[in-house]
Amino acid sequence: YAFQYAKEAVKATGADIKLYYNDFNCFQSPKTAYIVKLIEYLNADPANPLLDCMGMEGYVLTYWPEAKEVKSAMNKFADCGVPVGINELTVRLNQKESANHKEVTEKDLEAHAKKYKDIFNAYCDFAKERPGMLTNVSIWGLLDRPDLEAEFEKPENERHYDYNIYGTHSGLFTADFEAKQAFFNVIDVLKEKGGN
Repeated sequence: YAFQYAKEAVKATGADIKLYYNDFNCFQSPKTAYIVKLIEYLNADPANPLLDCMGMEGYVLTYWPEAKEVKSAMNKFADCGVPVGINELTVRLNQKESANHKEVTEKDLEAHAKKYKDIFNAYCDFAKERPGMLTNVSIWGLLDRPDLEAEFEKPENERHYDYNIYGTHSGLFTADFEAKQAFFNVIDVLKEKGGN
């Protein structure tokens, strides 16, 4: 009913507003399959589809998931006839999510940069293979947050929200606005693939 009433309200105003269903971890099984069923349900009436676009929150970890898993989910949603938007992309990295679960090392930063490269390759390939089906890639938080590192010492339930959600070394830039390898990897992919 939320989508039905929202669609009716949009039609009544005559505005060009797209209705998204936005969710996190959309690439996980069986969640992907449940979302596909929801899209099919909402758009069962071809004369009055209620959902215009699928929004995939982009919170991923440096070491999980594989970019191909994200692209696979994107294809499944596009197969339902709805474009896909990547919202709030953050490749999370903090002490807890590092390889040794104690500290962020140079190896972690290299893996973080590689994940950005892999994920943008997946997005660009999807956009090329499915023209018009990728609406946006929105990056959530461009800067590292070393000010949150002390949160690691606190009990899990007392940590600052941003520590777990955003991380300490997740940005494309350092806290001093210096471009990281992750940034250059994204730019290289966009140049190579034509920004598609």
